[in-house]
Amino acid sequence: MTIRKTSAVTIEPVAVPLTRDSQGTLRVKDSRLSLDSVLAAWRAGESPEGIVACFDSQLTLAEVHALLAFYYSHQAEVDAYLDEQRAATEEAWQQRKQRVPSSSLHARLLAEREHKEAAGDLAPPP
Repeated sequence: MTIRKTSAVTIEPVAVPLTRDSQGTLRVKDSRLSLDSVLAAWRAGESPEGIVACFDSQLTLAEVHALLAFYYSHQAEVDAYLDEQRAATEEAWQQRKQRVPSSSLHARLLAEREHKEAAGDLAPPP
């Protein structure tokens, strides 16, 4: 019986490619791509390969898996962060609606957005 030697495999931890920008948003690497966007694609049913394709190769497949592993390892904290981000976005949106003068185009766009949100056709901003 012959025993075959296998090559040595080096096992190294994979770094989670996240940074926090000056406004507290978790960004993927040093890009404008947010963790919120990656998780929104995942929750919408995208596969890890689909997420890579969605973001024009800003991510590698290994990075997507690292982000998902990070999410599942810290789900409660990340979900709380996402809730805070949604609340801050909604607050900023409401403040903007109050500041921006209402033109007919602007009013139509707002009405369309609110209609789509009410119908569930438009997810709230991440």
